[in-house]
Amino acid sequence: MNQPLPTTDPIPERGAWPRPTAGRILQGVLAAAGIGMFAYLARNVSFAGVADAGTALLLLALVLLVLTSINYSLDTFSWWLVCGAKRPSFWTLTAIRLRCESLTNILPGGAVIGEPMKVMHLLRTTTMTAAEATTSFLLAKFCIIVGQVLYVVIGVLFSYAVLSGRSEAIFGTEHFGLLVLGVVGVILLLMLSLLGAMIWFQPMLRFLVPTEREGRWGHLWNRLVAEAHSIEQLIATAGRQQGGKLVAGVFCGFLSWSLNGVEAYLILHFLGVEATFTQAFAIDAVSCVIRMVIFILPIGIGGQDWAITGLMTVHGIANPVGASAQLAVVKRAREFVVIGVGLVMLAFAPQRLRTRLDSSGTNANGNQLPTA
Repeated sequence: MNQPLPTTDPIPERGAWPRPTAGRILQGVLAAAGIGMFAYLARNVSFAGVADAGTALLLLALVLLVLTSINYSLDTFSWWLVCGAKRPSFWTLTAIRLRCESLTNILPGGAVIGEPMKVMHLLRTTTMTAAEATTSFLLAKFCIIVGQVLYVVIGVLFSYAVLSGRSEAIFGTEHFGLLVLGVVGVILLLMLSLLGAMIWFQPMLRFLVPTEREGRWGHLWNRLVAEAHSIEQLIATAGRQQGGKLVAGVFCGFLSWSLNGVEAYLILHFLGVEATFTQAFAIDAVSCVIRMVIFILPIGIGGQDWAITGLMTVHGIANPVGASAQLAVVKRAREFVVIGVGLVMLAFAPQRLRTRLDSSGTNANGNQLPTA
């Protein structure tokens, strides 16, 4: 949008704290529960034994650094492919992801803060309009989510026979594999339906119409309708003319998620846990469903970790609680390092971003930027 949206929220007095909403309280409770579950699981780890690994631990850290770099590169390339003609450089997109996803992954319900920030950062660093930046963001999320769904499906296929035969004692149903496929199938159907509707049917263009009412609210509604129409038309154009880039973006997203399975196998191998590659891949992939469903939990902490414990039990991994605890601690350590890098970059980002703005507060295309 070309002007910052008005707000009806009263400005709090200096020193006054906003009253927490029921949603925020629930997010905080779930996050605390997830952290508590992780801490309870992590008590099974012998940190002294990990520290004594010495050179082997340093080698693992280097391998994880390389894998994380490739993972982020594939994820960013997926976005770069569908970002549009006014896309920024590859490094700028990577920096935007690191900064914004540090908030997404560290705060309870952080997706409602970190993800919209990506659009704001695109507006500040490119000549995109608000509609173009939002379209870029939505197409990137489509590629990553569909890639994640494919990752989970492959994981279920790797372990379907085991899940069908042993999951009842752990998860309460012998059809746990079908349940997981059902969840990701619904997500996939929803994503494809939304994209298909925007490309071929364009419901917002048909049913969202401007109002003839005067005043602030009528003006606001008409601006929102105009933006929605622009976004839908841009998505329709991209879907019709850049289908190959969307497919390539989904494939890059799938490869990016698949590296998590590779990472899990390498960590388990380093820890001396006897698990095949397909077992490690399947355990990590299927546990991603928890992260997809309970997205309020920062990085799925606690919930995904205990799901891994259950899946290791189903797969017959020796000492599943201890093995999953060690795997969770190493994976979370790597994730917190990435979050830390993003937070540092975010702390220094405002000054660098302000240098890209002219004195009128617009980007290089003359579009008014949203106010913080």
